[in-house]
Amino acid sequence: MKDIVWASWETMRFIKQSNKKNKDVDKITKEERFTESYNFYKNDIAENYSELYKFINFEYKIDPSKNRNHGVITVKHKICGEIFSRVAVAWKTNKNCFHCSLNRSVSLLHASMCYYGKEIYPNSEFEYDIGFKGDSGGTSKYDLFIPDYNGLPTLFEFQSRFHDYKIEFDKRKKKFAEDSGYRLIPVDPRKISPIESLYKYYGINVSNKEIQENFLFTRNYDMKKVQELLNKNLTVSEISEITNISKNIIHNTISKGFLELRKDRKEVLYGKTPVIQMTITGDFIKEFDSSWQVYKELGYNVWSCLSGICHHCHGYLFVKKDDYKSGNYTIPEKIRLFNKD
Repeated sequence: MKDIVWASWETMRFIKQSNKKNKDVDKITKEERFTESYNFYKNDIAENYSELYKFINFEYKIDPSKNRNHGVITVKHKICGEIFSRVAVAWKTNKNCFHCSLNRSVSLLHASMCYYGKEIYPNSEFEYDIGFKGDSGGTSKYDLFIPDYNGLPTLFEFQSRFHDYKIEFDKRKKKFAEDSGYRLIPVDPRKISPIESLYKYYGINVSNKEIQENFLFTRNYDMKKVQELLNKNLTVSEISEITNISKNIIHNTISKGFLELRKDRKEVLYGKTPVIQMTITGDFIKEFDSSWQVYKELGYNVWSCLSGICHHCHGYLFVKKDDYKSGNYTIPEKIRLFNKD
């Protein structure tokens, strides 16, 4: 029995499927199991995902928490050129590139700093773990690590409005980094633009057009396709369904000036809901024909306020006109003051 090596459940399932006639499949040796798994994933990528990925390696790694082997697959994403690893079980249901997925979920400044940082400092790493633990005991990683930034190992943390309520946590995280021999640089996207941050920290001049071509359009989203559909006067909802890009991302990209709307773009003429803008204390400011007009004039997506999910937006109250007339709205007792621009 000492020659028997138990592998992950997922690996065993694949092997059993390919060896149904083998009655001793549960007693396969380590070498045989490894060869089976290695060839399976290598062939699977070559046959089904060759346009997106290049197979790099497959190996077993021990999961100490569960005391068993995990198959880990390593691939190179041909679109962005990055290499990443993923547990074989997760690879079955998630074949998205880790780096591209990460960039899609963060701010434009965060993503562009990581992208150009990798160009200038090839040894830089994203989501870098130096052992810091969060309040619940889980690992809390740092956004970007550059081993030799101006002569020092440097960590970058890209803040957001949610960090306004994690001040003490961020202080502990910064102290842990400094005590561990790292320099930590926090960057707030609300206080500095991507172009300004790239010049300040990397000394490079990048235009909006370059960010579009080198980051938004080629690295993450097919924004050229989005622009083509906008030129055809399709709604954002329709574009979202066609391109599989969330409506919020499209709206945000429009508001930042990276996408243009046709001058003759028409609003939906049915189902309009007039919206009232008030101060945080309930004083009337302005009436809008619809939430779309609010977005066009102020750049605010106030759907959450109108649906009751949020009580205020960018330091203002937004309610439906009917609710305003009937008094069916709430003045929040406590508010979070941020991003009032």
